[in-house]
Amino acid sequence: MKQSVNSFLQHLIVERGFSQNTLDAYSNDLNQFRVFVADNLNSEDQEVWRLVDLNLLNAYISELRDNRKYRDTTTARKVAAVRSFFGYLSANGMITEDPTENLGSPRVGRTVPKYISEEDVKSLLATAADTGTPEGRRDASILELLYATGLRVSELVGLNVQDIDFEEGFIRTWGKGSKERIVYLYPDALSNLREYIGGARVELLSDKRGETALYLNQRGERLTRQWVWNILKTAAKAAGVDPKITPHTLRHSFATHLLQNGSIPAPRAGVAGALQHFHDAGLHAPDRFTRPRRIRAKSPTGVTRRRRGCNNLKPRGAEKRAARVRLPSPLQVLYRLVNAAYLLGIPGRKPVAAVQI
Repeated sequence: MKQSVNSFLQHLIVERGFSQNTLDAYSNDLNQFRVFVADNLNSEDQEVWRLVDLNLLNAYISELRDNRKYRDTTTARKVAAVRSFFGYLSANGMITEDPTENLGSPRVGRTVPKYISEEDVKSLLATAADTGTPEGRRDASILELLYATGLRVSELVGLNVQDIDFEEGFIRTWGKGSKERIVYLYPDALSNLREYIGGARVELLSDKRGETALYLNQRGERLTRQWVWNILKTAAKAAGVDPKITPHTLRHSFATHLLQNGSIPAPRAGVAGALQHFHDAGLHAPDRFTRPRRIRAKSPTGVTRRRRGCNNLKPRGAEKRAARVRLPSPLQVLYRLVNAAYLLGIPGRKPVAAVQI
């Protein structure tokens, strides 16, 4: 059984290019499921996957929700991992029938992300910098960079000094799926980062001159994600900010404050250029961060129904049709130019047949 799980994880690395964090999540979820199956079918044999049926899968979901008290979001993630795993087994002929085809999954609603106020952000950064030590200046640089760029923690700890272009004012980072992206910094953040590299980082580097990591611990080694969490929690406690804050809270705060201040997404700045999951400037970002909450209302019959809040950002009618208009291809443009030349009486020009693309 374990061999099949390891084979699937290898497939995710080689074929899908998943990050280490995603692989760790898949590994934990599938090994938990493997133990459940082995305990219920009393076997660790490789062929036991063929014996898994819909009833056993539903029993596993009940185990997660009722006995382990997992939230619907966690349960849905684990079910998605199991579904992907059986899809892999089926595609490679390891099982004859995929038992997850008719498997349900908890419905997970989308919630408005949590964020902190701009005053809390300023207090957080000031508190971290007040210590005056190399570690304190490093911590202030980390928190400012998280807020100024909307980087994920995994992206931040993976940064090297050579990933920063001070001349052009951007950071080159690698996000989910090892996709490279460029994130621009505002001048103050860039200046503070330059100061950290020339000062606190040199002190933390000690005798490890070959280390390329941007952010270092006291031993001159690359920081871990857990270390950044501890830095944020310590600074939040000292600043009197919500103790439930996470690095992703700063990411959401960055996006929310841009929207609240009316920043216009542009190639070099703004929400669309900075957050990877904000695409199509101005369409998905406001919908995600400013969507009105759904409310429950009772009809005259007393039946509770769900009523949607209005969303003026959603294109309707003519706007939808306009959005479907395709720009002409280069061949179509050429065809139109040649025919226009003929109609204008330019010598040597004859009309050509329309190009169907």
